[in-house]
Amino acid sequence: MTPQSTTPTQTAAKRHQRITCFLGLSAVVPLTTLLSILTLAFATDASASYRNFTDRGTVTTFSALRPDAQNGGLEIALYPLYLDLGPVDLRVAGASLSLALALSIGLLCIFVHRRSKALLLAAWQRYLVFLALTTGWVLSLAAFVSCAVRHFQSGTFEPGYRSPSTNLETYGPGGKYDGAKFDLGSWTCQLSAYGAFQDNRDVVSRQCTDATAAFWLGLALVLLDMAMAGLVWMDWRGQRVLFRNYRALKDEYEMDYI
Repeated sequence: MTPQSTTPTQTAAKRHQRITCFLGLSAVVPLTTLLSILTLAFATDASASYRNFTDRGTVTTFSALRPDAQNGGLEIALYPLYLDLGPVDLRVAGASLSLALALSIGLLCIFVHRRSKALLLAAWQRYLVFLALTTGWVLSLAAFVSCAVRHFQSGTFEPGYRSPSTNLETYGPGGKYDGAKFDLGSWTCQLSAYGAFQDNRDVVSRQCTDATAAFWLGLALVLLDMAMAGLVWMDWRGQRVLFRNYRALKDEYEMDYI
């Protein structure tokens, strides 16, 4: 099969589309790789900081609040009774998936660039590549949505709260706030923003920054994964930066594998 004859206008349009696709991949792939690494760094740092500070949840650290009209000078455990670490783990999973997809497409781009010729793939092979990218984007989106739902469903820290389980004397059993369920980001950000909280503010503030950065970078990665899948779709539809469906030589055959 040979390329169909085209008019000069169609040729110019295809050349413009190829340039657009090439520039798009050149920007999206490195950016996705960079943001994936940053997301992994922030999320793993937040998780590791929590586990190190609590000895994997076995040690409870207390902070004496500066007395005010609401807290009455109570002590509070650094972490609540109901703490959901799932969103942080989801961000690690989503960023790892985005990084794997970006590296795969990046290596494919390098391979094609060194050959100076788009890969000749059968239809099922092109379907397989696009299916892998689409599946990766859907999983990344699902991880972010799950993380976002759990984050925005987190409760609100109320300094005046007293736990019924302790006869309204403390924030909860062992001083652990039991008034609501929180993810790591929502709890640490609310606690560090409370003016009466003093001890270990630097640790809690760092975890807040890490968790918040990982969350919003996760949204950026979802959009970049979608853009990367869209660019590969454009290429599949005929821009021929990475893939093509015609033979440049008479004896050329489709690749047996990708």
